Amino acid sequence: MQRPVHPHRAPLAETRDLRRERELVERELREIERREIERREIERRELELLVQHLERNPLRIVREIVVELPAAAAAREPMAAPVAAPVAAAATAAAAAVAHEPTEGIDFGDIPNDYLCPITMLPMEDPVMCTDGHSYERSAIEEWFTRKTTSPKTGSRLTTTMVIPNIALKGAIREYIERRKKEGASAAVADTL
Repeated sequence: MQRPVHPHRAPLAETRDLRRERELVERELREIERREIERREIERRELELLVQHLERNPLRIVREIVVELPAAAAAREPMAAPVAAPVAAAATAAAAAVAHEPTEGIDFGDIPNDYLCPITMLPMEDPVMCTDGHSYERSAIEEWFTRKTTSPKTGSRLTTTMVIPNIALKGAIREYIERRKKEGASAAVADTL
């Protein structure tokens, strides 16, 4: 036989249930807010690293500003004003550096794309192959892996950040550079005659 429920206890039980439910909802909202703050902080740090990277690698700025940043801006919300100013300043400095970059007498205008690091857009000196099957300059990909575990070329998540020296590509790049140096020296001698 069931005992009758006291009339004052039923509302208390409902109140307790509503309080628990409200606490759960508030906890979930705090967690969502915490994740959003974390996401914004990560984006801010990535942009700061990008600015530092662009200041160290002025030739890369052209690709970053012209191709990658507009794509990122379209995919995300616009950059915050405090970050946009340093990026613009880095772009200006890099553009000036690119315009006065010494070429050491070698014209790399027709260098094969396979010889250029996809991150720095410079001829590779120490090419390494990543698990995505693409080759990168060792220092550039190692720096990339300090921030991300995705492929710089495809954007897909990588299972490992291990890299393997690409000896064949290194040899091919060296041969190309030596050939270009000889061609440059031959052209200089022909100009003096």
